[in-house]
Parts: sequence; C-alpha cells; structure tokens
Amino acid sequence: MTLKEIEEYKDAVLQILFDVQVSIHNAKYLGTSSSENENWVKKHGFFRHYFSQMRFILIIQLAKLFSNSGNESYSFQKFINRLDSTPLPKVDELNRNKISDQSKKKELITELRSMLDKLKGEIQVLMELRNNFYAHGKRINKHGQEVKVEKEIPLSWKQLESLTELAFDFYNRINGAFYDGEFIFPNKSGWSPEWVVKRAAETRNEIPFNSRNR
Repeated sequence: MTLKEIEEYKDAVLQILFDVQVSIHNAKYLGTSSSENENWVKKHGFFRHYFSQMRFILIIQLAKLFSNSGNESYSFQKFINRLDSTPLPKVDELNRNKISDQSKKKELITELRSMLDKLKGEIQVLMELRNNFYAHGKRINKHGQEVKVEKEIPLSWKQLESLTELAFDFYNRINGAFYDGEFIFPNKSGWSPEWVVKRAAETRNEIPFNSRNR
C-alpha cells in the first residue's frame, strides 16, 4: 500500500466525515429544546423534515465506513485488511517513520480492529437499518422472495453520536500513524440552521395569532 493510496483513502473518508459531523451537530440542535419561539420554528414542517434527513444521512454515510462488504470502497474493515495484506510504504516516505516496521504495523492493525469491536453491536444495528430501511425498499433472500421485517430496528441518537465519534477516532488514528497529525473539525456554525431558526423566531410576534399554525 503506497502512501499516495493511504492519502487518497484518508481524503475520501474525510468528505464522508464532514457530512456526518454536520448532520449530527444539526440534529442535536434541532432535537434540543430552546426558547418558546425557537421551538415553534423547529416544529415547522421544513425543519421536521430536515431533522429526519439528518438521520438518513448519518445512517447512509456511517454505513459506508463501518460496512464489511467488499464492494464498499471506504470501509474501515477493508482498509485494515488491505493494510494487513500489503507491504508498508517505503520507510523514507513515512513521516517521522512512525510505522516503519512490521511489528508496528501489526500493533496498529490490532488497535484499529479493537476500536471497531467496541461498538460491534451498534455497527450491526446500523447495517441492519441501512440494508432494511434506508438503502433498499425490499429485502430479498437468495430464493428471490421478499423478507418481511417485523418491526423497525432501533438505533438511538446517542448511539449515532457514539458511532460518529468512533469514525473520527479511527480516522485520526490513521492520520496520526502515517502523518503524525490530527484533524479537528472546524467551527460548524456556518452549516447550522441555528441562525435561520433564531431569525424566524424573532418574527413570531409579528404574525397574527390566528395564522401561526398555518
């Protein structure tokens, strides 16, 4: 595995993490009680739909990272397997030679696998949700028959937040191992609906009372 391949993988994952971080941040804001007027705005159909879209984005994007499918290019597991089965980049390409021999590579692989194992149950639920509800209208078995799903599989916002944190930790472990760096997500206010909600809340008292619920 060349350093260029690692860098290209890291850059692609970062784009997914951007979506994930913005989505979890905005969902937390919309799902947390604010002032009476702000809560009134948050109940508007647009923001209720936007809130549900944040969940959709989180499940689809996180599933790309935590999938075990060989077809998923961004899978953490696929990256680990590739790293395990190919030679390290040349020593003189590595920043500070942090992963400069086979024993250090094995330590890194063991650590990365251990990180994923910590939320193994949540990852399994995530993939069930992605496969049964968000990515496919119907689940078909090997005989071509539709599989009935009895009830929706639960995955709390807290669990989605934990998976988001794990994804960032995994990314930064790779970043630290090969580049001696850490990515800290920038200020998220520029992608937040908070400013819009606050401005809309200020207009509530200007709207005739009998028109507020229309």
